[in-house]
Amino acid sequence: MQQRNRTTTNFRHISTKKLYLVSIIIYLIVILWLTLALRYQGQMTIVVCPSKLLYHIPCPGCGITRSTLLFFRGYYIDSLKLNPNVLLSICFVLGFPIVVIFEIITRKRTLLLFYKYLTQKLQNRVILTIFLIFEIIVWIHNILNNI
Repeated sequence: MQQRNRTTTNFRHISTKKLYLVSIIIYLIVILWLTLALRYQGQMTIVVCPSKLLYHIPCPGCGITRSTLLFFRGYYIDSLKLNPNVLLSICFVLGFPIVVIFEIITRKRTLLLFYKYLTQKLQNRVILTIFLIFEIIVWIHNILNNI
């Protein structure tokens, strides 16, 4: 019988180690980006959206940095008007460190369980359809408002 290593338990195509490594790298990049945006008070003119760079059309994620900064400054309604996807951003920025600290204290694999939960929910066609319709609405909103 093969012995399973706790740190490399696979969930479909991703190992736990890779999940944590990729998640931490993404989190650090997001925090660095938000810190730079906050430091330069919106004076950064860097466009990182491939859709906007190649096709000159904003994607559903366009404006998420400005929206997140508005949210943290207390302009919640303006933040949601700019890009409703800010809710996902806020959940990630605030939730990720809580999950990591919880995991360190309890030694439970909360991040892996959350990843499994999301993956399973997004395989449900109804949930996926609702999510895609929401993103299409955000995309149209961004195009109409030239975000």
